[in-house]
Amino acid sequence: MSEVGVKDAFLDSIREEPTLAQVVWEGTVLKRPTRYVSVFSDSGERESESFTGPQQTVTRSFLVHSVGATAAKAQEVSALVIEQVVDRVFDVAGRVCRPVQHEASHYTRLDKDIDPPLFYNVDEFSVISKPSG
Repeated sequence: MSEVGVKDAFLDSIREEPTLAQVVWEGTVLKRPTRYVSVFSDSGERESESFTGPQQTVTRSFLVHSVGATAAKAQEVSALVIEQVVDRVFDVAGRVCRPVQHEASHYTRLDKDIDPPLFYNVDEFSVISKPSG
């Protein structure tokens, strides 16, 4: 399976949290509820480890916006996301994944460009995987 499997596993792991199951989106959210999670990901940084074969280690990065009506609510959503994904080892066909790493957190911000204004936290995560077999 391609690296899409890692992205899907990341999204699904957040959705396992019952209070977030219906409010997790990939990318930009056009219809904004007062509490949600928006996940952005890259296609992965590839590193070859062999001169003779196609084996590649892939580091996939995820940028997660945790949104709430108040700063405390946004921080609560962020804490739930972190709890759901950090140290998870995804089972992805064709890949061997290392545990999810929490790379960075950013301070809570207020998005005044939308109505009503909402608070959000940004967290960065990474998943490193190698081909299986």
